[in-house]
Amino acid sequence: MELQVDQLEIGYAGKKVATADQLHLKTGRLTGIIGINGSGKSTLLKTLQGNLKPIQGKINIDTKPITDYKQAELAKKISIVSSQPDVSGALQVDEIISLGRQPYTDWLGRLTKTDQKIVDDAIKTLQINQLKHRYFNQLSDGQKQRVMIARAFAQDTPFILLDEPVTHLDLYHQAIVFDLLKTISHQKNKAVVFSSHQINEILDICDDLIIIIDGKMRQNTVDHWLQDDQLNHLFPSDYIQFDGNTKRFRFR
Repeated sequence: MELQVDQLEIGYAGKKVATADQLHLKTGRLTGIIGINGSGKSTLLKTLQGNLKPIQGKINIDTKPITDYKQAELAKKISIVSSQPDVSGALQVDEIISLGRQPYTDWLGRLTKTDQKIVDDAIKTLQINQLKHRYFNQLSDGQKQRVMIARAFAQDTPFILLDEPVTHLDLYHQAIVFDLLKTISHQKNKAVVFSSHQINEILDICDDLIIIIDGKMRQNTVDHWLQDDQLNHLFPSDYIQFDGNTKRFRFR
């Protein structure tokens, strides 16, 4: 399955932030979005989710425009992990993950055996079985992020979009989250798309990159970008440069 963008212009209140000729987000691939602060990373994610109307352009899932989906239908295609958890701290972990099944349950929110199996698989995949009966407000930031990713995974959508999933996490917990995202995309055949400022790590784990430079969004494989001089223009060159030998960004 593929989410396709064609001649997209994104922004707020008619004010353009960035444009893209074409983007293709495919299941089974991990895609990172990089750019300086204010370049449009979060705006792009909100637009792809259908939460922000594009100024112009088309966004299709396969051949169907996302505007043709009812909200309940779109919730079976795209799940979201925001930069700030949006759940009550008084809920237990397994209860939060079960919320991912809301697009499929009846009006009382009752879980079927199939729903419960999917929730259990999410708990196993995110390696949080030891947390499932703990309350959300008792968790560390890294644990909370894994729970929110598990909820999105339990939603069982082909597309999972995450805004800054490793913000406020130490290096160890960043590595855990990034490894889990890679597992979900490759082993569970999801299109996982996320923004992050951890650019060197993104170069290590992602299949594809969307880079936003000077209001233009471009997509290609990581291998392509490592051979392209566009990475040299991602940051002002008087402070940051891309070292082609080590394939890393570094301070000047």
